[in-house]
Amino acid sequence: FLDPTIQYPPGLLDLVRKDFALNARGIYYHQFYKPMFVKSSRSIWIPTLEDLNWNDPREADRRRRARRFAEHNRNNELWKKSEYPWDADAWSDVFGQIRDDPYLTMDKHGYHTFKKKTDAIRCTLTGESKIIHRIPDITFGLATFSDHQSPAFVEQLHQDTLERVLLHPKCGLLADPHWGRTQLAFPFAVYEAKGWDGDCRTARRQACLAAATYLDLLDNLARTPGPKENYEKRVYQTSTSHKYQVFALTSFGAHWHVLVGYRRPRVDNSTTCGTDWWYQEPNEFAGREDMSDTVYVFQRIWSGRIVTEMKAWELLSIVDQIHNWAISEHRAFVLGHLKSWQKF
Repeated sequence: FLDPTIQYPPGLLDLVRKDFALNARGIYYHQFYKPMFVKSSRSIWIPTLEDLNWNDPREADRRRRARRFAEHNRNNELWKKSEYPWDADAWSDVFGQIRDDPYLTMDKHGYHTFKKKTDAIRCTLTGESKIIHRIPDITFGLATFSDHQSPAFVEQLHQDTLERVLLHPKCGLLADPHWGRTQLAFPFAVYEAKGWDGDCRTARRQACLAAATYLDLLDNLARTPGPKENYEKRVYQTSTSHKYQVFALTSFGAHWHVLVGYRRPRVDNSTTCGTDWWYQEPNEFAGREDMSDTVYVFQRIWSGRIVTEMKAWELLSIVDQIHNWAISEHRAFVLGHLKSWQKF
């Protein structure tokens, strides 16, 4: 992780410059999930395989889906196919049930954000930023509605209602990460894919940057209504409003990773960070002008090479749990906090 007090040699910077720049912007990635990295009175929900049984008759449909997914991956590997079939198979084999859920939506949906510029040598923030537009392979969010015909319709997610809040002169709440739109509200997950010709690290960086943007949307929503400027000075609506999270999924050929991410203020933990580089908690150097005030912590909760039915079943089990969490916990969180904004 980046230590802004060290002058790194050029050879090392060539290897880690992009990751160090993310650290300066607040994005930290951990290879393993450790509860010690969850701070600020947070509680993170993690999907688990502990209570599932491959041989359970109720798993028959998921085993069938897993068999098909594994077969597609083996075929893609055998014929060294491009990134497109890997991406298409993910849409149908992994995320098909989310695609069919009227409460949710998924799309190759762009987002805007202010990307803070970093120094090419020190990798720390320069104080400047620029607006960027990126388009992840898949963004997962809450479905919005243009009429009352959908069985999942709620007034808070009507596009006209969201547009009125977006254009409110005293608050201007962004629900859609693509500025000015209301087609996809408050994303809960992102997916980035790379074929064998790509770079798995690039997929992770892209997914984490998108997920950090989605966390910012949720943080603004969770606070009391008010101007966008200096919104972090506004208090949270409830004592649990800061307990939101997102997921980031990446694939590199048949290799898949699932990450969970959350947002919090940067803290000074110089006296508590560990000494084992593989498991250590990074010193975040809070209070420095050349480091962000906020951090986005991403931890890998599952990974596997999907060429067997068992590994495919594990991934589908995790994605199905995220699906259920999104239509229950995440959607309820968003709807509950939208009420204050739409009454403002």
